[in-house]
Amino acid sequence: MRIIIVGGSIAGVNAALACRQEYPNAQITLIEQQAHLGHLPRELFFSLEQQQFTSHELVLQEEINKTYQIEVFLETKCERLRDHEVELSDTTRLPFDKLIIATGSTQRSRLAGTHETFQTQWLYKSVKDQHEIYNKIKQASSIAIVGAGAVGISFASALAKQEKKITIYERNERPLARYFDEDMTPILTRFLQANQMDCLFGQAVEQITPTEKGYQVTTANTTQSADLVLLAVNTRPETQELTTYLAKNTDGTLWVDDYLQTSQTDVFAIGDAIHVKFRPTKEELYISSIENARRTAEVVAKNLHRLIQKDIGSIRPFEGNFFGVDYLSLGLLEQEAIFVDYPVAIKSLKLTATTFLKIVFHKKTRRLLGLQLVAQEVSIQVKEWAYQGVDDAIVVDEWLIHLSKMI
Repeated sequence: MRIIIVGGSIAGVNAALACRQEYPNAQITLIEQQAHLGHLPRELFFSLEQQQFTSHELVLQEEINKTYQIEVFLETKCERLRDHEVELSDTTRLPFDKLIIATGSTQRSRLAGTHETFQTQWLYKSVKDQHEIYNKIKQASSIAIVGAGAVGISFASALAKQEKKITIYERNERPLARYFDEDMTPILTRFLQANQMDCLFGQAVEQITPTEKGYQVTTANTTQSADLVLLAVNTRPETQELTTYLAKNTDGTLWVDDYLQTSQTDVFAIGDAIHVKFRPTKEELYISSIENARRTAEVVAKNLHRLIQKDIGSIRPFEGNFFGVDYLSLGLLEQEAIFVDYPVAIKSLKLTATTFLKIVFHKKTRRLLGLQLVAQEVSIQVKEWAYQGVDDAIVVDEWLIHLSKMI
């Protein structure tokens, strides 16, 4: 069996390794349009915190080639998908028995427009772009961060110790609104303000205009100048030309069935290229996460020979450390309870002076549906127990008793 995987980030690399484990004799080819495999956006944040640029790959080309006998093409783009063939940018055609599309996502926005200055500033997943952005940030005195989601807050936290004027724009009334309820974010807002960051929450950016000295950022209420603008909007699927004839969802993600097969037989898609089921509500959502990339990679490898394993979906895990505080969110939020057809109960707890927990659970069965945890430090044991609690829907009373022994 010949397996071709398009995309060499986390999902693609994990799919290649999982396929090798499932099919020891298969011919496996991994194709990536960047110059490196598996580079992560968080490497840029680490570099900014340390004020020294560093770069680490998820896996080296030589290692994946020699250790796992996986053929790797770097700086290669797949242009077209034909009947059991992919055509590369140099017109080479590679036949396949099974194709896995793992093209990932990028930070793209209509605000970037077509101005050439913007074209290399929003793609945080390549070493080259990250190095360029790092140097631009180093030179800038004032920076506008558009978006206070995971990427925007990561930028803000990483820049906290640098003497720069930071302005954060966010259309929602608070940061991390997708992952935390309103009562769990005031601590983060206070840290942003304590670090002299101007937080323009509830203000959507309408236009970014290049000037001789930098940019002007315009909302309905104000226009301000900045040396540099960092777009930290939600990620968007990076669907290349080869997906033209595949069925898509309205946001551009590829449609897949429960087994992660696309509308074309023997063509599968994983990671940020697809929607997955959000387990608490059973909705099909776009969830960009490392957990999602790894899980779908493992599932798809099981299904190449026969369709035997359905993807169970995601609990939408989010974790990060911002301004020295750990944030963890799993599963259902209180603000999402209106979307479920069963009774939901909420409990908020102050476990220690610096540890705040909010849990969402089924009112009748008392099984855990979601949790949010904000603490000065969350141990590995507590994180593992949190994941297990939501993953397995453990009865909340039992879960809390065991948690109390860890705090």
